[in-house]
Amino acid sequence: MFLFIPPSFDILFLMEKLEILFPDDAEIIRHCTLAEKLFGTDTDPDQAQPTLNNVKRLIAVDPYTYIYTENKLETMGWSVVLPTTKENMDSFFAEKITEKELFDIGTTKPYSFEVLYLTAAVTLPEFQNKGIASYLMKSQIHYFTKKYGTKDFFAYILTDEGLGLLKKIERELEITIHYIRN
Repeated sequence: MFLFIPPSFDILFLMEKLEILFPDDAEIIRHCTLAEKLFGTDTDPDQAQPTLNNVKRLIAVDPYTYIYTENKLETMGWSVVLPTTKENMDSFFAEKITEKELFDIGTTKPYSFEVLYLTAAVTLPEFQNKGIASYLMKSQIHYFTKKYGTKDFFAYILTDEGLGLLKKIERELEITIHYIRN
């Protein structure tokens, strides 16, 4: 497991019991169905669509772009990141490209690991406020920083909870995450 700046005792206890998992097709389809309901992606043509094909494209970049954890064979939460370039991050912030276009660029060779788009962290309602989303995303940040030297991070924040998660990760990892808010 990865070592981070110590969070609260409860989170340390939980982290010892969490296992980072990589989804099979059936698990991906379940996550995609839930994500469509949670984020309303089917009505937004600018968002990358949660489909089995898209997740497989993402995982082809690096399996650690899409991770999840479960408890007694029940999904607790998952996290998605997309490696890309600083130029693509700047274009996204300037609204020159959409999230869908960012995804299409990021999942096309040659891949770049210059910056990491913190795409989504989802925790099912019955497992919220236990540090699961934070743990998963921090694991991904740690992995990409160590493996590829990624040092810049960005996000598109949709909710107050998402902003809280981002701020928590910044504090605990002592990093800056660039973001825009919906």
